[in-house]
Amino acid sequence: MHQAPRWFLLLAFTTLCLATPGWIFFDGQTLGGPPGSMGDDVYFENIAWHLAKNEGVKFDFTDPEWRRPYIETNLDGHNDWILALGHKGLTTSRSPGFPILVSMIYRVVGRNFAAVRIVNIVLLAASITLLLHTVARFHGMIAAALALATISLDFFVLRTAGQFMTEAPGTVIVCIVGSACIWLTQRPPASSRTALFSWTAVGAVFGMGMLIRANMNSWYLLIAAGLGVTLVWKMVNRRDWMPTFKYGLGFGVGVLLVVTPWWVRNCQVTGGFSPFGTSGSFGLVGGYCDEAYEEFGNWSLDASVASQKESMRKPGFYQLALPEQELLMGHDSEALASKWISGNWSKLPALAGMKALSHLGFYRLPLPVLWLNGLLWFGMAVGCIATRKTTGFWIVAVVLMSIITTSLTWPHYGRYSIPFRPLVHVASAIGTVMFWSYLLGRFGLRRQK
Repeated sequence: MHQAPRWFLLLAFTTLCLATPGWIFFDGQTLGGPPGSMGDDVYFENIAWHLAKNEGVKFDFTDPEWRRPYIETNLDGHNDWILALGHKGLTTSRSPGFPILVSMIYRVVGRNFAAVRIVNIVLLAASITLLLHTVARFHGMIAAALALATISLDFFVLRTAGQFMTEAPGTVIVCIVGSACIWLTQRPPASSRTALFSWTAVGAVFGMGMLIRANMNSWYLLIAAGLGVTLVWKMVNRRDWMPTFKYGLGFGVGVLLVVTPWWVRNCQVTGGFSPFGTSGSFGLVGGYCDEAYEEFGNWSLDASVASQKESMRKPGFYQLALPEQELLMGHDSEALASKWISGNWSKLPALAGMKALSHLGFYRLPLPVLWLNGLLWFGMAVGCIATRKTTGFWIVAVVLMSIITTSLTWPHYGRYSIPFRPLVHVASAIGTVMFWSYLLGRFGLRRQK
């Protein structure tokens, strides 16, 4: 094991804090302007505004004070679509984690958009620095330095700190949980009590991630299934299954302590069984339609909007409360997706493959970027194989969970892969260092002969 010097950690944090605003500005974003370029960001900001006023997780796009900055910056009409929104009422269509963070910032400094982005930048830089510290500790300074260099150049990851979206905070959670899992594998606590507490704490942090990004609910289900299969396999082969059971149970309890109130609230608000909320359900048709198949598996906004408009035409729709409207739109979207699936069985394997490739960044990018992306994934494969019992195991687990989730739902031009990309950079750096160390070792042996 190695010890990362403090100067390297300070250098990493400073480099990321400086590189991130550069990529934000390169993307055409500003620090102080209101959100609105991504679509969903306005919805998150609206919820945060009402949380800061102690009004709960709700929409109200008619609030004059909320609308003010969007009116003031609507010089060329680009905010017209925002000002035309009229949703009002409690909602289950967006996860509350990021709006809660934004609302806390609003309570301290007021409705300051720049402050939110600066907090995003600092948290993202700190979590990636923690990951680099873990790499330096267990795989050496060269791998950590190489990972820092490649992550600093990753426009797709760092620009998200300027968006009022869940990618940046989701990346923070994945970096923290990934680092913790690596540490607990490489240096297990001396006592089982400390280990149990540690895994419970990791579960609680992962639960925060589930409140930030809805697709991590699917990850949780996959983790539970994986633990179940592992326990059965160990029992059948008469292995010591108790530690896996105990620590897995601690992880699960940690998750449930965080997310259960939100799950219960969603079911109460909608009046139906929808613990995860409704965003996934009323977007499902966008992942299973002709448009998605033609767009290499990527989610179709047009198909999703068309489904929602069809739901709105139903008699009595506008007499329903907003959560009931969302639940109805979700059911209609699921029905349309099921209809498409039943009539297109032969297309499903190809559609799943296209979704996976799009998710990993192999679609609609310039050829040089595709080559660089391919090299990154090749290095990750080498690094994960070389460290398959420790670091590699956890990185492969995260990537596989994300691929499975995306293949069953939908990708959006690689956007949903952003939270685990720092792990890919880390594994690629480890693999690259090991690959060249092997070649240099072989070359040195030949020269001695």
